[in-house]
Order: sequence, then C-alpha cells, then structure tokens
Amino acid sequence: MNSAYGEALRLLAEGQEMLAAGRFKEGVEALRGAHHQDERNSAVQRALLDALVERARTVVETDWRAAESLLQEALDLDPGHALAKSLHTLAQDRKREEFIQLCVAQARRAQARGDIGVVPQAPTVTMPPPPAPVMLPMQPVRPEPVPPQEVSARPPAGKKILWIATGVAVLVVLVLAALLVPRLLKKQPASGGATSGGTANLTPNPPPVLPPQLAGLRVYTDLENAKVTLDGNEVGALEGGQFSLDNLSDGQHALEIGDGTSQAKISVASVHDSMPVVQGPLEAKNLKVIVVTNGPQQGQVVLSYGPMQASMDGQEIGTLSSTPLALPNLLPGTHDLVLGTGKDERKVSFQVAATPALTVFLSADRNVGNLLVIAGEDGATVLLNGRKYTRTTRRGQLMIALEPKRYTVSVVKDGFQTVPQQEVNIQKGQGSKLVFALQPVPRVASLVIAGATPLAEVLLDGKPLGAIQQDGSFSVANVQPGPHTIGLKKDTFKPKELQRQFVAGGSVHLTANEVALESAMVTHQPPPLAPPKLVVQTVPGAQVIIDGRPYGQTGSNGRLEISPAPAGDHTVEVVAKLYGNFKGKVTLSPGQVLPMTPSLLASMPVEHKHIVGSCNGILRVGSGRVQYQASSGKDSFDYPLAAVKKAGSQDSGKGFYLEITGAKRYDFRAPAAAEDLQIILHALPKQ
Repeated sequence: MNSAYGEALRLLAEGQEMLAAGRFKEGVEALRGAHHQDERNSAVQRALLDALVERARTVVETDWRAAESLLQEALDLDPGHALAKSLHTLAQDRKREEFIQLCVAQARRAQARGDIGVVPQAPTVTMPPPPAPVMLPMQPVRPEPVPPQEVSARPPAGKKILWIATGVAVLVVLVLAALLVPRLLKKQPASGGATSGGTANLTPNPPPVLPPQLAGLRVYTDLENAKVTLDGNEVGALEGGQFSLDNLSDGQHALEIGDGTSQAKISVASVHDSMPVVQGPLEAKNLKVIVVTNGPQQGQVVLSYGPMQASMDGQEIGTLSSTPLALPNLLPGTHDLVLGTGKDERKVSFQVAATPALTVFLSADRNVGNLLVIAGEDGATVLLNGRKYTRTTRRGQLMIALEPKRYTVSVVKDGFQTVPQQEVNIQKGQGSKLVFALQPVPRVASLVIAGATPLAEVLLDGKPLGAIQQDGSFSVANVQPGPHTIGLKKDTFKPKELQRQFVAGGSVHLTANEVALESAMVTHQPPPLAPPKLVVQTVPGAQVIIDGRPYGQTGSNGRLEISPAPAGDHTVEVVAKLYGNFKGKVTLSPGQVLPMTPSLLASMPVEHKHIVGSCNGILRVGSGRVQYQASSGKDSFDYPLAAVKKAGSQDSGKGFYLEITGAKRYDFRAPAAAEDLQIILHALPKQ
C-alpha cells in the first residue's frame, strides 16, 4: 500500500467520523484532502459526493447560495449524479424566485417615485441560462392607479401612468415567464396530436400576482418593563428585552417604546417591498437609540446621539449620527455593527432577511449586555451556565440581556446532534454573538471497504449493494443501524460473509485482510520447502548463538548442525574458551543448507626456551597461521600452519614443541601446556 493511498484512507475515516459528530466543515475538508491524495479512489469520491449533496439538501430552502456552491462541487466530481442535478435545479428555482422578488420590488419603487418612460434596472444577479422561448398568449394588465403629482417639465399624468404600468407589466411578465414556463411545460398533459408546424397546444394560466412584502419590526433593549406603542395603540410588551411585529402596514407610523422613565419616539414611513425610511431625528429620553432599516440590497443606520465612528463586519463605514447613513449592497445574513472605540465602544448584531425590516436597539445604560445566539433552527433551547433559559429561538435566533460576567452557553434541540458549548464574556452595553451549527441526528450508517477483490459483488443481508471498484474500494452511506451480514462474491472465488454492527452516524471499515476472496480454482502447489539448515564447523566445544539465543555446542570434531534453523537475516556468534569470539551475518532461506566455518584465533601466554636462557611472549594459532610475538621482539616468528611438521608434549606435560619444515625446533613452556597443544593439533591441517 503506497503512502498516498494509506493517507487517503486515513483522511476518509477521519472525515466520516467528523461528519457523524456534526462537524460538517472539518469533515468535508478531510474528505477533500483524501480526494486530493487519491483522486482515483472511488470510495473517497463517493463519500465526498454524499457529504456535499446531503449538506446541500439540508440548506437549499434557506440558503440557495451555499447549496449552489456545494452542488457545483459535487457535479464537478460526478456530472451525472441524479440527486445533485435535481437539487441544483431546485437551487436555481430559489435563485429565480429571489430575483423576481427583487425585480418586482424595484419596479414598484420606481412606480412610487414616478420615474418616466424607463423600465427599472433589476439588481445584478447571475441567472442560469433561460429556457427555450415559448410563445404565450399575453394577458391584458390593468395599470394600477397612481396619484397625480405635480412635476414641472414632464409629460401629462395620463402618459406617466401608462408608461410606468407598461414598464412594470413587461418586466413582471418576462421575468415570471423564465420561472413558470418550464414548470408549465412539465405539467402539460400529453395531447393526442399537434398543431400544424409541430407546435404543441399550450394554454398556461396567467402569471400569479406576488403578494406584497410588508416590513417587519424588531426591538431589542435592556429595559425591563417597557411597552411598545404604534400610532397611539399599544401593540405589545417586551419579553426578555425584545419585541417583534410582522407585516408593518404601508404608511406613516409613530413608534414609541418606553417604561415611563425612559422613552424613545421614532417616526417611520413604510412601503411594501421597500426599505422603511426614518422621518426626522430620533427622540430619546434617558436612552441611546440605534435604528437600522433594510430593504432589497440596501440599508440605513441612524442614531439618537453621536457623531460616532463606526464599522460593520470589520469594514469602516463612516460616521454615524442623527443623519441616516446609507448601507449599500446590504446582503441577507447576520451583520456586526461596532460604534466608537475604547471605553465608548458598543457592538450590536442584527439580522437581514429577504423582507424589509426596521430594527431598533435601545440602551438605558443598565448594567447588562446583550447576547445574540444564532442556532439556525426555531424552538432550540439555550442553556446559560447549565440552566435552561425561559425562551427558545425564534427565526433561528435569540437575543438575551445578561448581567456582565462570563457564561458557558450551549444550545440543544430534540432530533439534533449535541454541539460543543461555547464561552462568552458579557460586558456592559456591549453586544456579543455566538453561532451554533445544529445538525440533524444522523439516522443511517456507512460502509467502507478497501483492498477487496476488484469487481466482486457486495451484498447486505443477501441484497446486492454494488460492485467493488478496480482499485479494490467500495462505500455506501445509507445503511440502516443494527446488525447486518456483509457478503462478497465473484466467479471462480469462494464467497465470504462477515457480520458487523452498524451504529447511526458511524462507519464500518473493512480492510484487505478481512475481505480478500480466496480462489476456488484447484491448483497443484509444489511441495513446501524444507526449513533452512545451518552447519557450523569450527573448534571443538564452541557455543553457537543466533540473534542472542544459544543453539548448541560444537562436538569434538568442531561441528554443529542446526536444523531447523530460523529463515531470514540473522547475526551468528561463536564463542569458545581460550579463543577470541566470532560474529557474522547470515541469510537463511527455506530448502537451503548453509555451511559456516568461522575461524577462531587462540592466544596462549608462553615461555620460549633458548639454548641459553628464555623469553616470554604470546603464541597465536588461527586463520591458517601460527605466530609467536616475543616480548623482546627479537625471537618472533610467523609461519603457515601447513609448515608445522610436528608438534608434541615435553617436560612431563609442562611444555610442548613445534618443528617447522626447513627451520628449527621451538620449545615452549606454558601454564596450560596440554590444552594449548590440543588447540595447535586441532588447528593443524589433516594429513
């Protein structure tokens, strides 16, 4: 197994475990890394595809942009993936619907402004290729009455109404056609024939009239018992420091929020499909007021105090004051607005949706701070330092006014996985934000196979799942939890079955050792080779050691046969009394007989007797030579053992002699003369 393949399998297992734990971003990054390591591994590709498509399926209704990006990546991996193609079409539908809403809203704003003779330009949105053109019968559109306005140097009012209505009608019909015609074609029942020229009979319903999008009102404050009054009528009380009202009617409104001691008054003009507009300065008593309004791709922010330097989402936006500051290109999502610096800094977070909204932040300078919890799911429970908060999330979030200190925050909801808790330090007058990515509890498990027999069929409880890829891999991600029997079979191979327990969100991994199939073909195998044999020939009584383990001692003939000897590479040592040790490397293979003749060198302290006097020295025997090293150096000699004509005992066993061919006789005395003589005789060549 090469390193890239092994790393790909490791990242595959790691990514699937992260996905099972609800850590989508990290899990997909791990799967992408696995795919990068081994792009031809079908198991890795299939796991990455499944993760991308499943994530896109869960977010396509709420965030088509994120879904589109995930699905495009999936289709780049497998252009023919049926579910990815279907979800991609759904994302395009959501894209068209948002585009239509933006177009209609801008057309209505143009009509309200009295723009003459120009069809309003739609916001810049990258649209998918339009469907093939189909001729539709045009429906008459009655222009909406527009109150006459006095505008100098302009055409008469009647022409203005006609031009505006015509522009709006054309824009709406054309845009709606791009969305509705493909659906109408799919729903058109098959007819028995066709008109001349091959054009089908098509009588679509007139385009539906889109309902107006009224603005929403959101109020967040640190006041405890404030009431909200709209146009002199009490519309509700604050609950946990917040209040919301959907469908703010068109017209001029007077909004009042307060508890008697602290009061804020805001005058606002609201028109459906448009950004609410604050009229005049904000009135505030014992309060600091921040008002954010948003409409299609735009917004404004205004204060009851100031001026204050401000930034949004980390980018400087200018100076805020009682004069509204425009926020161009304000896209849907959560935004962080920071006012002032140092001890005067204040941070608030607000949410922008597709519908217009008026968001009001009121601060009475109480010793509290705000925490915005974003869960992305309604009805989620928030726990602060382990205690359940009284309200649950609404529209996927919850704003909480808290005493300044450090909190441990967690979010739970039935049917969703547990996500890691987070810590936040609440500061007076500051807003903090925590985002929790809730993921549904997985209800299925996955199976990953690596190193299997290519093209073998995979079965689960006897039902076919698919075939092993050419690289030996296979994976499937929709196995129901519980015990299952995994089968593998292929012609000319013996089938195999394995029992495994599957856990929801988990993954069962099978390796080559577990899934490799045994051939069913009968083959004639050669007889097994005999184990290795090591034959050591050296001095008698030598101990033979292999890899530190003694294997025996040579006999009187200096021979030891070791059978069976261990196969492979080994270190052999030979140790004998009065001899220097031997160490060498050998390689033993089955069926091999390896002879080994380690030569040991014996060193003997001796006294060399002269005709007159004597000298001391060392007599060495081994490696085919006999050597005498005199302490004085003058009587030293070195002969081959073959030159020794005769050797024998003398001086009643206290000494021995050597006769050298063509040289003189040497007489020696030694403390162990008898043993030394035996070593010499054994070393001499056999006649």
